Amino acid sequence: MASSTTSTEDRRWIVLTVVCLVLALGLPAFAVRSYVKLRVRKIISADDWIMLAAAVLWFGYVACQVAACANGFGAHTADLPEDAYYYLVGTSHNGDVVEALRFWYTCTLFHVFTTCFVLLSAGLTVAQHITSTPLRRLLAAALALFVLISVAHVFLLTFQCTPPSASWSRNRTDTSQHCSSARTTIAWRVFTATTTAATLLLSAIPAAALLSPGTPWRKRAAIAVPTTFALA
Repeated sequence: MASSTTSTEDRRWIVLTVVCLVLALGLPAFAVRSYVKLRVRKIISADDWIMLAAAVLWFGYVACQVAACANGFGAHTADLPEDAYYYLVGTSHNGDVVEALRFWYTCTLFHVFTTCFVLLSAGLTVAQHITSTPLRRLLAAALALFVLISVAHVFLLTFQCTPPSASWSRNRTDTSQHCSSARTTIAWRVFTATTTAATLLLSAIPAAALLSPGTPWRKRAAIAVPTTFALA
């Protein structure tokens, strides 16, 4: 009655490959940043605690991706077109689609929280090396705007469906009737644009200090190392 998912329709390996690449890049970056802070500079400040919180959220984000794939996220392309059969049965040889969607829903929230905490930590790191009052005000305003947009985005994602459980409902008619996909798409575009702008700003401010002819190399290292690994 329902078609089975073949290996050619299984896209879980793409998600898991990205997860492996993210871990391969993120773990060394976090380790080097921690080493510089703890063993070289021997200073623990607010940006470090925020980055630690971001690391915990990041591990939650990765764990949710793996759990979603373990429950078949990316491997149900053959089952989804069927007339509610898959959702009525609930499970197949490649996992439970409801659990997969539930984990992916949680994963998106972890993604937004992680991005917000990382950029906030990077902003505080950059602010420690800014002496210009206008630049400090610009950075503070940009971070405040980004945090507000992130909070609004989390709210929209959490309640994109009424009730939120419609996001992972077996009855996909509930999802189409009770979820605002258009509003969510706009929210993601605004969040992505704001994240990109904040990252560019946080990169441009320390870059100006690094390129200044009068900046000693010790100060350049003190700015470059934590900022680079905060934004990595």
